[in-house]
Amino acid sequence: MAKLYKVLVPLPVDKSGLIALNQAEYFHKVIKLNITVLHILPKSKLLDKVIKPTDDQKANKEIYKSLEFFVQTFYKNSIPDYIDIKIIDGDLVESIVNYANTNNYDLIIIRKSERRDNLFGIFSQNDADRIIAGSYCPVITIKDNWTENGINKILLPIDITQKTDKKVAWAYSFAKKLNAKVEIVSALNAPIEIQTSKAYQKAKEIKDCFTEHNIDCTFDIFEAFKDEPHQKVLEIIKERNPDIIMIMTHRENYSFDKTIGKFATEIIHTSEVPIFTFIPDYDTFFTNLLGLFKNE
Repeated sequence: MAKLYKVLVPLPVDKSGLIALNQAEYFHKVIKLNITVLHILPKSKLLDKVIKPTDDQKANKEIYKSLEFFVQTFYKNSIPDYIDIKIIDGDLVESIVNYANTNNYDLIIIRKSERRDNLFGIFSQNDADRIIAGSYCPVITIKDNWTENGINKILLPIDITQKTDKKVAWAYSFAKKLNAKVEIVSALNAPIEIQTSKAYQKAKEIKDCFTEHNIDCTFDIFEAFKDEPHQKVLEIIKERNPDIIMIMTHRENYSFDKTIGKFATEIIHTSEVPIFTFIPDYDTFFTNLLGLFKNE
């Protein structure tokens, strides 16, 4: 079992990165993650030709100092030993994904934006989707609000057409460690009696399992055969105001398919609540969290 857990936080050298860094620090406090602050320098072939290597290195050092000062200020002038600062150059999304996958990171935290351009280091919709689709590990996307007041309520949308074992394990792990309540919601896609549906049976089975392990858990089945499932889930998010939402992409394994599905995309880019997203059936160190919590 892995004892060390690592989170990657891609940051610009400005205040727009504070939300993601605050979220990473929260997870360090509750599960002792090591944090790598990563800054990506855009690689320009034109600049490579006109700037001398020594000048380029000098510029990189200045940027590193700026990033170091930013992190130092965040931590009140003393950077903790669990913080690592890295600067690399290349394509923004490709560099983040490759760095995370190559170095076996267990979680990526990014701040998303409704804008499709990439101002102030906030990731556009397309950027966020590509990072989620390409990453081996889970990704937390945050808009404007991180879990400043803790994670007390977890919303767990269950799709009966997908495998749910790892989603349930994630929810169990977080709920046990954080003493959080789990609210399961599942869609009924046909006009049938709710209590005879597979959605009801599956949700109840998961709820009973959580209850047996002293986790506060509820479940609700909603009708979605007239509307898109994501529309109802977004309504529920507004009504119940969870602290975090756990969803899976539509893919069952890592593949050459770089899309994450309409449901995931709509939830990720509309919700004001932080979203914990992962690809099922791809093991990382972080997926051993369940075992770690059981041994604590």
